[in-house]
Amino acid sequence: MVRLDGELLATAGEMHSLWRNFWAGRTLVYSGPAAAVAASVPADAAARLLGTTGQGAQALVLHPTPFARFAERTAAIATGDLEGDGRMEVAVLLASEVQLLDDAGRLLARFSLGELPPAPTPAREPFGTVCIRDGRIEVASARAAEAVVLRREGSALTAVTTGMGPTLGCGTDGLAAVFVPTVARLRVPSLSSTGPVWGGDVLRGHRLLLFPDGTATWSQAGEGHPRRLEDVGAGAALVDWRDGTWVAASSAAASPAEDQLRLVGDRASLDPVGVPGRILQVCPGALEGRTVLLLGVWTPQGGSEVRVVWRRP
Repeated sequence: MVRLDGELLATAGEMHSLWRNFWAGRTLVYSGPAAAVAASVPADAAARLLGTTGQGAQALVLHPTPFARFAERTAAIATGDLEGDGRMEVAVLLASEVQLLDDAGRLLARFSLGELPPAPTPAREPFGTVCIRDGRIEVASARAAEAVVLRREGSALTAVTTGMGPTLGCGTDGLAAVFVPTVARLRVPSLSSTGPVWGGDVLRGHRLLLFPDGTATWSQAGEGHPRRLEDVGAGAALVDWRDGTWVAASSAAASPAEDQLRLVGDRASLDPVGVPGRILQVCPGALEGRTVLLLGVWTPQGGSEVRVVWRRP
């Protein structure tokens, strides 16, 4: 038997205590109750990923334990191969710092936002954008007066230059944006008619815009009018699966005890999975060679977690 909980536990067969005595001669005699032969080890990210693939029929599965926990709120999450070794790193923008994690959720390096000049009109809530590309981390916080580009040097992240500011999407087709003073909102100068947005994403001809009223628009190259999506919160992103591009979206609930993450495709939507807390960020990543979703979740206690969601084949 193999069981996955906080630990990976394997049990096989039974162990009996045996002894010899004068009266029995060479015959082995049982001397007590049987005990199960078992071994356990802490469950790493790979074990948790494999452990979810056979449970039930739900399309989306939440990993049973958080990928990482923080005492403060998450503002943005990005994934990428920062080191060029084929493994995923995760950059997390928090209220006061940037943390770089490895693909098991362990801290690699950090950078304090206190090293940057404060914004003259900072957002009340942690808010910003972060990208990993070209071996660097691009960070824009709504509480700092300037964006910054970071490079890892051992256990520290070092500022190497100023950045261009917040963006929607991290690819070459990403859209430049600016922070709206005092609130967690962005304006996109190239899309002036849309008004302030909560965020969005751009991915190979697809564009997602998230609006403060709990709606979103999904535009695709070659289509005349964008598709309007209802009940979409700030945690949403575009993600490529083998069957096409989907929108991974949280609900628009303001402070749910359990949020809902769903996938919306061109022709269908998948049943949502419940996630304790409020989902504020969604970012695709690669774990053990498979596409997963990393979620920045605000918890009722005032901290936050990064959770991992997997889609069944």
